[in-house]
Amino acid sequence: MNRNSSPSTPLTPPDNLTSADKVTNNSSPLQENGELFRPEDEYTAEEQAIIDQAKVNSTYLKAPNGKDTKLTPKQWAQARTQAFKNWFGDWKLVFKKDFLLNGSPVKSLTGNEFARVANKNLTDQVEEYFESIGNIAHSPLYGDVILDRDGADDSLAHGMGRTKAIAYAAVKEVIEAGVLIDYHNNHKGRGYDSAVVAAPH
Repeated sequence: MNRNSSPSTPLTPPDNLTSADKVTNNSSPLQENGELFRPEDEYTAEEQAIIDQAKVNSTYLKAPNGKDTKLTPKQWAQARTQAFKNWFGDWKLVFKKDFLLNGSPVKSLTGNEFARVANKNLTDQVEEYFESIGNIAHSPLYGDVILDRDGADDSLAHGMGRTKAIAYAAVKEVIEAGVLIDYHNNHKGRGYDSAVVAAPH
């Protein structure tokens, strides 16, 4: 990974580096004793803020793909500072963009999912489907996510089109293999948090 990497060139996320893979660069402003990452000393105010926010949205010590990082806590925080992004680019954004645009679909859909059935509405069909897959999706960030009729009803309340209806068939796979795009603590002051997860299709 180098400073001249462009958004079109996939970068190796720092979270995938082992302690033996520390990047060195003689002109790096983050360098100390010839290493990109400083020793495990006290966190800066920015690093602590990054850690605090990550603990809120369950991404602390996680790579962008939701897996456990291979970095130390200090390295993990430093790789997310503005100084690091200024030097190497926003590697998290590049990783997510490449994953969404070039990654393999998490599930193949035919377009015939949840076709209209006499005497059965969409919510009934989705509820039956969720039951058939165990009513659970296992998120690497948030643990078990319940898939049930209440969730389907809540989504329907925000409007429904044919494309959205079909997408219910991939909800489990998106939750389990997708990347976090956005997160809101106490969403709109309603007393609950919200997360936006996306995956290739």
